Amino acid sequence: MKKILIYILFIIFIACNKDSNKGKKINYCIKFHKQNASFVYYGFSNRISITVDNYKQDDIIVEMKHAQVKYSGGCNYKIFTIRDTNESVLDTIKVFVKQDGKTIFVGKRLVQFINLPPPTQILLGHRSSRHISKSTLLKYEGLKPSFGEYSIFFNFEYKTEIQSFILSTTINGIVVEEKSESNRITKKQKEIISKLNVGDKLYFEDFVIYTPSGKKRLLSVIKFVIKE
Repeated sequence: MKKILIYILFIIFIACNKDSNKGKKINYCIKFHKQNASFVYYGFSNRISITVDNYKQDDIIVEMKHAQVKYSGGCNYKIFTIRDTNESVLDTIKVFVKQDGKTIFVGKRLVQFINLPPPTQILLGHRSSRHISKSTLLKYEGLKPSFGEYSIFFNFEYKTEIQSFILSTTINGIVVEEKSESNRITKKQKEIISKLNVGDKLYFEDFVIYTPSGKKRLLSVIKFVIKE
């Protein structure tokens, strides 16, 4: 995770530049709302602000190839992704202004489309791949994803809940799976947990969430090791 965060911090920049237009310089600024990281998350309404000196917002035009950009008041805009893919795609935010019946290019900013990262926690205070006791697991009623350090780069409001997930483990050499149709740990899943021994591995997988745009997303596997 440290390497990922170092990489993220390395590519953070504020896209405030000067571009020439027939000898005339126009100052502009394209800024993301969280840490100004140049990421656009699939399925979410990503917030940015765009300003161009000496031009009203009504005279500013914003275009992208793989997304829709909608004005949301003030100097604020929202980027809505129009593709549903697991690919990491590069795109460019292009800014133009209307002047004397002409459309003038002002500047641009390169951004990267990415998926929601894997959650660092699904049980409050317990990170993935850590040891945990059966008694601790059994006291939880439901799961809630938390993205830890990653969340500082989210340019959107995240309120999505887990819609379903599968609990799996191996008991006496046999793989056992049980699905929950909500974020709650079911009675049958708790019965499986109660049969585990020290050193057994337990997996929460196939998490299904829906983004605000209605897109289905699968989160990565979370693993725990029983310690007592």
